[in-house]
Amino acid sequence: MDDKENKKTEGKEEEKTQEPAEKTTPDNVDEGDKPKAASVVDEANTAAERLENIHKKIKEENDRTEDLLAKTALGGRAEAGIQKPKPKELTDIEYAEAVDRGEIDPLKNDGFI
Repeated sequence: MDDKENKKTEGKEEEKTQEPAEKTTPDNVDEGDKPKAASVVDEANTAAERLENIHKKIKEENDRTEDLLAKTALGGRAEAGIQKPKPKELTDIEYAEAVDRGEIDPLKNDGFI
């Protein structure tokens, strides 16, 4: 009988050791499997950090765009300094051939009509 009683008491001891090490007290009632609720201040701080990071990225992109525009303007690729090419003036022979082909109307440019 002693063996049966020993086994029963051993089983009870094993059950006691499997209990959680920390019992709930008024100090840690909210702790457990529940996730911690972030405070409003923490959420505001994380949002502010995200905004600062986005602001830095936008500023870098604006600076890069500004540099590219300046290089384009100074590199001679801007449209402001471009002049239209002057039309080639025809020699007398080329002019006569164009009149014969009907490409040029000699009376249109004489100023009488």
